[in-house]
Amino acid sequence: MAKRKVQKTILLLFIMLASIWAAVFLGAEHFQIEHIEVFGNDQLQSEDIIKLSGIERYDNILKLDKPLIKRRLESNPYIMVKNIGRSYPDGVYIDIIERKKGAIIPYLASDITIDRYGVVLEIDDRDTNDRDYPFITGLNVKGFVKGEKIVPGDGYQFRALLRILEGIYEEGIEDSIYEIHMDDPNDIYIISRDGINIKLGQAINVDDKLKWLTTEEFESLEPNSLSNWVFDISVLGRATFSPVTDWSEEYE
Repeated sequence: MAKRKVQKTILLLFIMLASIWAAVFLGAEHFQIEHIEVFGNDQLQSEDIIKLSGIERYDNILKLDKPLIKRRLESNPYIMVKNIGRSYPDGVYIDIIERKKGAIIPYLASDITIDRYGVVLEIDDRDTNDRDYPFITGLNVKGFVKGEKIVPGDGYQFRALLRILEGIYEEGIEDSIYEIHMDDPNDIYIISRDGINIKLGQAINVDDKLKWLTTEEFESLEPNSLSNWVFDISVLGRATFSPVTDWSEEYE
């Protein structure tokens, strides 16, 4: 019994010493952060992202609070965190998706800037001269908060808008789009920067419809005096350019 008691005491002592050693070792230089890398940023500076994260050199790499760091980073609406990880023995990496401006929605006396997925990036005083991105009219907005998706008053209408924005950016024609009229989601109109009225109709087969805006037929249209003419791409596989009350040219 005495021998067993001695063995148990030795084991407990060993565990205590091992715990003390581990605590000292884990706080030693081998686990201090020396390098912080940022991936996925374009316009945002790595230094600014690191500063926002709150991670400091010589912090203990094993004591990273990833949920806290994520919240800090995503307080900037342009940042969506993909991953925060350790590169042993002394490195940390931050992998983000940098949101891009996609469209502007007028709301009362403000302009809401969103990305192509409907996340609010900026809320500014109305500046009708700033039309670097498609201008969305007729959208029913219920609420909005920076860094989160707009709360739509009409879910169907909002989904239609996001599908159109997705198609516009996938086709790379965002620079040629001036306005998107969403008043009737079953009869959507687009206005090009040349002033051409484009009838999209419903947000169905959007990719195929928008391809017409990259064709020679569309690019050859003269922008002068087109306010009463419509380039109708609402019917899949067919495009018609006509006065409002008189059909004239048809492409298939």
